[in-house]
Amino acid sequence: MNSPHLKFKWQNILPYIAILVFCVILFRNILDTYAYSDDYEFILNAGNNNFLNVFIQGGRLFYGVLNKILYTYFDSIELVKFIRLGSFFGGILLLFSLYKLFRYYGIETIYSLGIILLFAASPSFNIIIIWSLAYQISWALLLTLLAGFIIAEYPSKWAISLSIIIGVIALNLYQPAYTMFIIPIFIKWLRDKNHHALLKPLLVHLTTYIIYFITFKFYLSGFELLPLDRGGIDYNIWNSLVTFINDPFEQVLRYNLIFAAKFWLYVSKVFVFVLILLVYLNKDDLYLKNLKQNKILYFLIIPCFFILSMLPNIVSIDKWASFRTMNVLSLLVVIHIVFAIRKLVESNKYALQKYVIPALVLGALISANYNVNHGFIDIQKKELKVMSSLVRQVNDSTERILVVPPEMEILKQNNYVKRVVTDEFGRLSNSSAWVPKPFINLLVKENLNREIEVEFYNGQKLRENDLLFDIGKEYLRQND
Repeated sequence: MNSPHLKFKWQNILPYIAILVFCVILFRNILDTYAYSDDYEFILNAGNNNFLNVFIQGGRLFYGVLNKILYTYFDSIELVKFIRLGSFFGGILLLFSLYKLFRYYGIETIYSLGIILLFAASPSFNIIIIWSLAYQISWALLLTLLAGFIIAEYPSKWAISLSIIIGVIALNLYQPAYTMFIIPIFIKWLRDKNHHALLKPLLVHLTTYIIYFITFKFYLSGFELLPLDRGGIDYNIWNSLVTFINDPFEQVLRYNLIFAAKFWLYVSKVFVFVLILLVYLNKDDLYLKNLKQNKILYFLIIPCFFILSMLPNIVSIDKWASFRTMNVLSLLVVIHIVFAIRKLVESNKYALQKYVIPALVLGALISANYNVNHGFIDIQKKELKVMSSLVRQVNDSTERILVVPPEMEILKQNNYVKRVVTDEFGRLSNSSAWVPKPFINLLVKENLNREIEVEFYNGQKLRENDLLFDIGKEYLRQND
């Protein structure tokens, strides 16, 4: 018979087991053989002397060094699965740490676990696990979460220095990941409503960005390179804020309905936005009961956290919003969804625990399973099969391959998916103009151990030893 102490330990460990099982089920196919987009170019070119330059120019020095090592060692399409496995472990540690953080700040187990599983089902978290090239993001998010927690709980000089060092490392891995810094600050503020306690952490947050930017300019100068757009700053603040509202914030309100009819996307955006408002509208709520003064300041602080969740993208000249840049924004939205649901059913906690949260999590898992497998992994596996069939057509006399890349919307146009996003999910890798050449060159190198000229077909006259390949048509034919 178990002792009460032993039973208590098992109760504590069960949420972690639930998180692990949930992720194993959702990401069960990441060890299949496939790659995506830039993976092919990285595998092909990691051995080149100038490979690091583009990462230095983009302000991601440590990421470039890791890519140099990993894509030189895991130098085939078959082996990149092990890079994804590293991302999976980083993601699990991130989810465990977030759960521990929420419990530390007094959020009950059912709500903490609900937030974690809904976040794990989001497209933003999904992409950092299923795309090999995003392996560093889970680790950068984990480091940044630690940096934020250190400042939130240990505001001494040594803690500030340690937080800044960790933050600069995370920024050199993936700048948008550094916004995870605000999550411990936000949760603590929700609990205590101490506006003054925000000043020191946010100053450290800003100082870390400044130190990173100085070091970035320093090593750019040392390597005599110019920055990419993501390394430049947009000083038009109003334009940046409008872009944020119309692009990433609008996208994340869909939660994980990325393959859906426009009507349901509209409904989901309105519904989630109402839930966010609901968290703050009733001053008698558990998280608002200490609010007595400075109400205007309070309602000014709320949108600031949403803006800080995407700050590197907002201030950057390159404002391309993809799911992998929206992890912290997505987590903020999920936190509000769970808190709002809790508010709606607070009179019946039994219903919340037994029906509402489980139903939300189950629905999120079903949707995420579709996004991850049908909307990403299956597409990339089938595309690799199609491209491999091209390589089998190459013989000793073949001198040149002419390719017709697929249109970006080809899968939507042919009812394979209802594509409503512009990056990552629901498209062929080869629909990006820079992919077909390294994709084909890598396959030829791996399978035939030779090099061959690859060009885009623009109606030019074919030579006797040319091979013409329409990627989109062949994909549809083989998967009809």
